[in-house]
Amino acid sequence: MVFVRTVRSLAEARFKDISVEDLNYLESTLVRDVIPNLNPKARRLLNLASLALNVASIPSTLKPFSTLSIGDRRRWLERVNAESNLYNIIALLDVIVLATHMTNPRISSRIGYRREEAVGGVRVEPEPALSRSGKPRGAYDVIVVGSGAGGSVIAWELSRRGFKVALFEAGPEPSRDELVKLHPSLRALKYFWDSGLTFTWGNPVIHLPFGRVLGGTVTVNSGTMFRAPGRALNLWYKATGVNVDSGALERAYEIMERMLGVKQVPEHLLGGNAIVMRRGLRL
Repeated sequence: MVFVRTVRSLAEARFKDISVEDLNYLESTLVRDVIPNLNPKARRLLNLASLALNVASIPSTLKPFSTLSIGDRRRWLERVNAESNLYNIIALLDVIVLATHMTNPRISSRIGYRREEAVGGVRVEPEPALSRSGKPRGAYDVIVVGSGAGGSVIAWELSRRGFKVALFEAGPEPSRDELVKLHPSLRALKYFWDSGLTFTWGNPVIHLPFGRVLGGTVTVNSGTMFRAPGRALNLWYKATGVNVDSGALERAYEIMERMLGVKQVPEHLLGGNAIVMRRGLRL
């Protein structure tokens, strides 16, 4: 399969001294876990990207990328123009290489990430007893599409006020046990739109992960939520003439923050990027 062969050859070029054992692990994980969980659109995209990479090396080397020696692959990759579409195609395949490579416990443990130990210590609470009626039937006052941060709170608020509400969600309902124990890389394939391969158009390409699961993106990803500054509200008022009741807006913020559990990120959860950003702000 061209996709598996290309990803393996790209991994050989990207990681110096990668062992045959780790390459075999990567290949088997692609076949066993990655490909079966790709939706048709993502599968077509990755097959086309693999084909494009293999063909792109032919004009300058007279060989497909996956048949070049490891050294020639590395030298050819270094010459790819960072402003080109080919660079973005390679970056897409790099994401798959890195995500799959990091599912290997031998690799992740080298950076101090021992997932088995971390997951083994997590106590999964029993599933809550929810009342579901299956497919909506009859007439409803309001249809809410999407069960994420916005849709869930809107549905709750309308229901609380006596409206008959149907909430639609395209994605599945995961178990708590699965959310904890399934590796993040594989979880993205299962619970993100287009298997996690959603990007902006442009240069550079920017990855935009959207949840396709009960609870929306907040089920599988965290985000930043802050109250709109007063100066922004004033600018909007000048542009549109719409005046927002600040008291009503504050009450709406309080409801959203309470329902979604919005809070400052604890110190122990701050990553390296956040720490560097904070240090820069203080200078």
